[in-house]
Amino acid sequence: MPADVEFDLPFPRKRPPDSAAAEAHIVQWLNSHGLLRSPAETQYFTAMRIGTGAAFVFPNSLGTDLDLASDLLAFHGIVNDQVHSASEQRAAHAAAICNDLLALLQHDSPAEPATPYGAAWCDLWLRLADGMPTEWQDRARHHHSQLFSAYLAPRIILTQAQYLDRRFITSGLAVWLDVAERTSHFELPEPVRASALIRDLCDEAVKLLILPHDVFSVEREEARGEVDNMVLVMEHATGKPRAQVITEIQAMVRDAGKRFLLLESRIPELGTTLALGPSDLAAMDSYVKAMRDCVRGLYDWQKGTARYDLQAAGDAIASGYEDAPLLRTASTSPSPAIRRPRHLAIIPDGNRRWARNNGVPLAEGFRRGTDNFAALLGWCDEASIEVVSLWMSSPDNLAKRPTDEVAVALRYTADVVRQLAHSRHFRLRPIGNLTLLPADFAALLHDAAEATAGVHGMTVNLAAAYSGTQDLIDAMRACLPEGAAALTHERIEAHLSTHGQPPVDLLIRTSGEQRLSGFMPWQTADTELYFTDTPWPDFTREDLHLALSEYGKREQRHGA
Repeated sequence: MPADVEFDLPFPRKRPPDSAAAEAHIVQWLNSHGLLRSPAETQYFTAMRIGTGAAFVFPNSLGTDLDLASDLLAFHGIVNDQVHSASEQRAAHAAAICNDLLALLQHDSPAEPATPYGAAWCDLWLRLADGMPTEWQDRARHHHSQLFSAYLAPRIILTQAQYLDRRFITSGLAVWLDVAERTSHFELPEPVRASALIRDLCDEAVKLLILPHDVFSVEREEARGEVDNMVLVMEHATGKPRAQVITEIQAMVRDAGKRFLLLESRIPELGTTLALGPSDLAAMDSYVKAMRDCVRGLYDWQKGTARYDLQAAGDAIASGYEDAPLLRTASTSPSPAIRRPRHLAIIPDGNRRWARNNGVPLAEGFRRGTDNFAALLGWCDEASIEVVSLWMSSPDNLAKRPTDEVAVALRYTADVVRQLAHSRHFRLRPIGNLTLLPADFAALLHDAAEATAGVHGMTVNLAAAYSGTQDLIDAMRACLPEGAAALTHERIEAHLSTHGQPPVDLLIRTSGEQRLSGFMPWQTADTELYFTDTPWPDFTREDLHLALSEYGKREQRHGA
């Protein structure tokens, strides 16, 4: 690796920890679950010094807490290596691992793992969750699910902005901060966690984490055919030589460090604004310190580990731990970027058909369908989509369907809206004629929008009582006081419910219907349409990836 490259991190270098016990514990734990299959694999894995990394990252964790942190870091390392293997056979094995882990993460008490990795996770989760409140457990499961879901995303070259958004998840920072709370025995107050200041600090910490890593690891990752690396992203986008790209990344790290320190200086003010007591102030300080420890600890570990050493790669391959690398050189350009939608619209049809085909009550179809909303948004987030528009109901739905049926659908939808608002992972934006909705449901949408207004993340348009025709009529009426000359494309667009957002790039409709039914007629003028026979409750991550893959193959002409 380019080990001679140095980065100007704003945190002092740490003294190397005494981690011999942690190193020995990791090997024993991995072997007990069959994750290291031979003495040669064990020898290579030991050379990575994962226990030293854990001691650097979690300096306040001792004894069984350090054992737990070390086991978790080792587990993520070995899963990551399976995911980024060069061979298709190993990739299929990695997908099976991730799907097993995602299935286990759906339950409070995981059981019946399908792989040895799943069995190891069950052991880890019991130790992680021990004594932790429900809110922490829900958050930790969500962060792990995001990470393992992201591993299943297609390998494509992203733009720099898309890559940073993706790495906000795959950096693992959210996971490691959860672990810091668990093993250092503090709990960040929710008002602090939800604050814009903490989110902004996390943004800068992610850059400080991933940018040095990407320089240190670029040779290994390029040899394995990986594309998730800022060096490769910038080389592909700019055509600049590697040395110049690395110099620019060093400058990006310096800038991120300065912004981190500036934001950190505002932490006392946040404590005053929120009127935090002594224990909550201490927890807030511990959380920010945990960010510092993650950044500096992983940096110092990366400078000394064999994980990114090209010479050590031979040991990994010879032991069977890793596949032979693809025959690529450092000068080989990555494959061209696959076109991805910025704005995805969904018409989630087929709840009734699914219930009828499965012989269950209609209410169960609504429940399964609304449950799929949260899953879809997670998949879209991992694919770096900026905006998702969900058509939840139209005025005709509310007026023409039986009252009890509407009430059931709204009840299940309300549960999902609350869940999304509570998670604060997406910016929720209700659109439609909310006056047609029951007052309590309309108030819930309004509150959800307010609660997530400052969220840094994907925007989700919750189209409730939404009519595309009415949306367009309202926009034109808003232009009329300005005179006929105001009826321009730009002015009409500025008055639509989706103002300020990109037009819809891809629209997916499920359950076999092949029409738009009046959904966003203006915003879908140049949209690619994708229809699938799959009813909405059965729509999966794989179905979404098929739609995205098809979109990427099409040539968009914009009327030409």
